[in-house]
Amino acid sequence: MIKSNSNGSETLARLHKTRARLDELLPRLEQANTAFADAAKPLASLSDLDLQQRRELTMRIRATIQEWEQVTTQINQALADLNTDSSPSTSPER
Repeated sequence: MIKSNSNGSETLARLHKTRARLDELLPRLEQANTAFADAAKPLASLSDLDLQQRRELTMRIRATIQEWEQVTTQINQALADLNTDSSPSTSPER
């Protein structure tokens, strides 16, 4: 027999918290995606760039990748926190 979920309000609170966090992070992800796409545009003419320009391009792309990774890590953490359920209320009763 499965117990009824007495922690429904806690689950709902976690959902709202996760939604609020995702609402904060998604615009940052969109900005990171746009910045990455913009930074990568000069790759189309890489052969025309001198060594210094290539280094600057590399640094710019690495910075945008770092921002993207930070945001996606935070999104993954928010979703993982949502899936973490320490309450035994949904486990079968024995």
